[in-house]
Amino acid sequence: MNKQRTAPLFDGLLHYLARSMTAFHTPGHRGGRGLDELFAGANLLALDLTELPDLDGASVEQRRAEAEGLAAEFFGAETSHFLVNGATEGILALLLSLGKPGDTVIVAGDCHLSVIHGLILADLNPVFLPPQWVPGWSLPMLPDAQTLRRAVAEHPGVCGVWLTHPSYAGVIGNIQALAQVVHDYNLPLLLDEAHGGYLQLAGIKTPEARDVADAWVQGAHKIMGSLTQTGLLHLKGKRLDHDRVARSLAWVRSTSPSYLLLASLDTLRRRLASRGEADFGRAVEKSNTLRRQLAAAGVCMLQAGSGESFQIDPLKLVVSFLDSGWTGPAAWRVLAEEFRVQPEFFDRDQVGFFFSGAQQEQDWSLLARALAEINARKYSAIPSLGPPPLERRETVLRPREAAFANSRDLPLLQAGDCIAASAVAPYPPGIPLWVPGERILAEAVRWLADFLAAGGHVTGLAPGGLVPVVA
Repeated sequence: MNKQRTAPLFDGLLHYLARSMTAFHTPGHRGGRGLDELFAGANLLALDLTELPDLDGASVEQRRAEAEGLAAEFFGAETSHFLVNGATEGILALLLSLGKPGDTVIVAGDCHLSVIHGLILADLNPVFLPPQWVPGWSLPMLPDAQTLRRAVAEHPGVCGVWLTHPSYAGVIGNIQALAQVVHDYNLPLLLDEAHGGYLQLAGIKTPEARDVADAWVQGAHKIMGSLTQTGLLHLKGKRLDHDRVARSLAWVRSTSPSYLLLASLDTLRRRLASRGEADFGRAVEKSNTLRRQLAAAGVCMLQAGSGESFQIDPLKLVVSFLDSGWTGPAAWRVLAEEFRVQPEFFDRDQVGFFFSGAQQEQDWSLLARALAEINARKYSAIPSLGPPPLERRETVLRPREAAFANSRDLPLLQAGDCIAASAVAPYPPGIPLWVPGERILAEAVRWLADFLAAGGHVTGLAPGGLVPVVA
């Protein structure tokens, strides 16, 4: 066959669709069911337009500005920007606008890989806060306020603080206490809210980014329900220069944005305003019923008990089958192949699922049956691999300096004590084990070797599983 007659990516997507998998992952619109009805019913390919001088008496840019103004009003911001390169676009722009090359920024240790890329582009010097871990789970949560206050006090001249809230797995910490520390020093608080933005719509009584942050970024496609690769950047207050953020956005965004993606953000806001509480409220009810069924079946799942310092997003579910003898990759394989259930993520110890307002009735019953059946297939219990060792870090070079240095590739077991030339992260969620400029510690190498041996997926390695290090 002439290979030029094939379209490997497109053909692969069609093959996947033919498997009729039940989705518990991003994007939250679930094949279009959760999209705004008028948007979903339009001729979407015909909406793939270019910059036009006139739409309906106004230009595309005028209508975009109106739409972003409505988004700012709805999400509690002073200024909002539509993003068509995902939340990553907003993260890069914020870091590029935060300080000047060489300035120091305090960053939560569970930051996403895109934050590291922003540090490299902006040539900022990170001070990483060691993450706290949910007891009994390999899942990060917000650092405590005392740790943050000590870090700010020890680094005079720091230009801002970057935190993740809520976490990828749906752990909701005390962001208000951390915001108080940041603002006591009159510093800007920047929040990665890529996996939030809907908690109040879902009836969760907790501060969101709009309540505490100077800037926050949302991955709107993840659960809220816009098209993939869309996001929102919100700004409020005077601790950040909003004009500078807008200029920084121009450096990292396309000059030919997809108006199809932009329109999906506009109609997402309309749908959330008109029926968001109903959609998410119904999903929360279904999730709570599912959790009761799983508890009755003895399935081990992440939940917050009384007296815990955190809450759990009810639209996210993390389960572990280690006591039944299943690693995360093994459980994922059975879910996908036998039950045609596609989780959002798996790692060595656990499997995670995302719920949206567009889940169908049969989705919930199928997932309950699949998880209960897997849990009932008992084998020898497996000890937890535990969370990655991120408590001890040693920075030798600034990330940009290391990323542009001459490098060489080494086998993983020979990389210990070398200086990293790239960020290496288990994915998802994309929390780096080490970043450019950090010394690769022996305990991180051992953890990563065990993670890979168990079937985990990692980004940042060179071909053949080699580790890029500074030459």
